[in-house]
Amino acid sequence: MPIADLSARFPLPWSAYVRLLSVKTEQARKFYETEALRGGWSVRQIDRQINSLFYERTALSRSKAKMLTKGAGAKTED
Repeated sequence: MPIADLSARFPLPWSAYVRLLSVKTEQARKFYETEALRGGWSVRQIDRQINSLFYERTALSRSKAKMLTKGAGAKTED
């Protein structure tokens, strides 16, 4: 398979996919992948969002759009 085809199928860095494999549910994994692509998250940001249960907090939030906007921003430690 040509590299261009692989990069189209796997737009995140390899280490991001390794980290996403630790997410238990497929829905949560897809959420983190989608948000990482949308927000341009680094692997460090993905790790922080997974550890802070961002998917679960967003699902329980009354203002999902506000949570997604807040979560898209990078922290200084990222």
